Amino acid sequence: MVLKFAGAKYAPLMVFQLVLLVLYFVFARYGGAKDVGIKGFEDTHVMIFIGFGFLMTFLKKYCYSALGFNWLLAALVIQWALLCQSFYHMKDNTILITKKSLLEADIMSATVLITFGALLGVASGVQLLFIAVVEIAVACLNLWLCEDVFKVSDVGGSIAIHAFGAYFGFGASIAMRAKKSEETNSNNVVTVDLNGPSYVSDVTAMIGSIFLWIYWPSFNSGLTNSDEEYTRAVVNTYLSLAAATVTTFVLSSAVSKHHGRFDMVHIQNSTLAGGVGVGSVCNMYIGPGGAVAVGIGAGLLSVLGYRYLTFSLLLLLPRKHMVLPNSVLFLKLWAKKVVELRQAKLCTNL
Repeated sequence: MVLKFAGAKYAPLMVFQLVLLVLYFVFARYGGAKDVGIKGFEDTHVMIFIGFGFLMTFLKKYCYSALGFNWLLAALVIQWALLCQSFYHMKDNTILITKKSLLEADIMSATVLITFGALLGVASGVQLLFIAVVEIAVACLNLWLCEDVFKVSDVGGSIAIHAFGAYFGFGASIAMRAKKSEETNSNNVVTVDLNGPSYVSDVTAMIGSIFLWIYWPSFNSGLTNSDEEYTRAVVNTYLSLAAATVTTFVLSSAVSKHHGRFDMVHIQNSTLAGGVGVGSVCNMYIGPGGAVAVGIGAGLLSVLGYRYLTFSLLLLLPRKHMVLPNSVLFLKLWAKKVVELRQAKLCTNL
């Protein structure tokens, strides 16, 4: 029965696509020439499909999944985000599709792709799609609360996009890893550790990082309200990225486990921390020096977090939420087997 319906496991996705079709027919209309001069849409589009796609190939056994599901998830959530975001600004039950709304949907899709990075290799394709649909609805509500209710300045999405996606992915990862860990322990199966890169996956992930690094100023400046804000956002983001990159390389060499060599995890991710760190204030008068300071601080915190905080977070989790290393799991199974043999020997002697 399972094999019979295995090919139809993505059928709910087609049903959801048909639902979107109906919603677009009923509510969506062209927005005309409004916001036609908006900047950054094309660059952000490249970031979403190429930058994030190749960055997610950092795991050695999930390169195909990373590229494929990144493409699929982005294509789905852009359609869904267009409706969810516009729902809070509808007039006469009509959603106007403009170049700006397309850019906002592209930026919102980054939330799901950040979460995807935490669930890569843990969640199945169907689970990822379900999580994406739910997350976009919640993220759009969160964005509306931040912008319209609390009047938060977050033009680059550091709070509503990056932080939200990271925490959402962290929570989902804890929940899903706990279940997988319990299943592994109950089946007494020692699994192979696939949580690591290969030479090729590191190279392809670097391609994604470079694309993201190049186009991040467009990502942060796309939703600015004036030419002056746009200029400040581009300058501040670029300087912050450059400072974070230099800091990352220097600090990675100093704290790396590879004795003075660069750690590719740091290079692929912490070099981008400057763009994320300055995102909320990139359109403000923080000054070029302030942008450089933000970049240095972001690179510093990111590298130290990757080096020292990652394992500490695992130790702080409840034991049932921890994914045990293979060596520890093997020792537990070996000890259990020894106890069983001793009990069997005692029963024989009796």
